[in-house]
Amino acid sequence: GVVTGLEQVPGEGDIRILQVTLSGVRGEEPFPVLLAPAEALESIGFVVREGDRLKLKCFTDDNGPARAHKVMNLSRGTMVRVRTLRQIPLWNNQGAWQGGAPRRQPGHAGGGPHGGRN
Repeated sequence: GVVTGLEQVPGEGDIRILQVTLSGVRGEEPFPVLLAPAEALESIGFVVREGDRLKLKCFTDDNGPARAHKVMNLSRGTMVRVRTLRQIPLWNNQGAWQGGAPRRQPGHAGGGPHGGRN
């Protein structure tokens, strides 16, 4: 889907988590997904901005927003895993990143429509 909104919301461990709202997923209803702490994503160079196209694997929940397992930013050519298959976040209780580095899509310049790594 296309990112139509970004906000930081309370998440696992009372840490602020970047939530993206996507359009074009499951019809026309906005689809909110929790990613990871914004600072953790920034520390590894994974960028998400409004207008970016994302492809996600996520865990859905009837009582709240979905939680991303993997997120691929098609606009910027990067992919990162943010939770394990057992839904364990890949950041510590202070929000510091403990997962791997983002992967780049082969042959993708990485700039996307917004130019570079903003």
